[in-house]
Amino acid sequence: MGILSAAALLSVMLVAAVLLWNRFLERYEHDPAKVRAALALVLAGATVAEVAVAASGVVSWWVAALVVCANLWGGCDAVLRFPAAHRLQSFFTAKQVALLTLKTSAFIFGASTLKEHAVLLFTILPAMIWGLPVFFLMAMPLNPKERIVKDDAWDIDLAVILWRLAICPWTRRACTGWCYQRLNAASERS
Repeated sequence: MGILSAAALLSVMLVAAVLLWNRFLERYEHDPAKVRAALALVLAGATVAEVAVAASGVVSWWVAALVVCANLWGGCDAVLRFPAAHRLQSFFTAKQVALLTLKTSAFIFGASTLKEHAVLLFTILPAMIWGLPVFFLMAMPLNPKERIVKDDAWDIDLAVILWRLAICPWTRRACTGWCYQRLNAASERS
């Protein structure tokens, strides 16, 4: 496949994805739980695709490990905090930009042969690596009053939450109680 045909195919796929996402958002813009679930599916799909690229030998395995870690810490954190608004100067924004830069650099420098896989890499970068942040920004509510999470106690970095779970018995009990309530409510609805 030539570069021009790959670029044309990528353009069509990106436009279609953005239009489908926009249509989804028009329907569920006031339902953060559904938008969060859709973002989680997009993140999972992108992670699987990125690992598949490493499994096919286009990039080294260390890229797959880095991508999984970056998606868990950055992408998962963004999805869990949605629709919380963060300032450009916040640690959250700096972390997201740093992780995106790290993933982009890893795909470029981790390529087995850049010349041979240039077209594939430059179609993966915009679609998978930068796609989720674009979808996340598109999903942010326009009304500032809707850009808050129900409980500000959960607008904490994922690494901090995991650290607290590891060292604090009270936090573990609270988390276990929360999980039990969710599972109980889900079992009652089924």
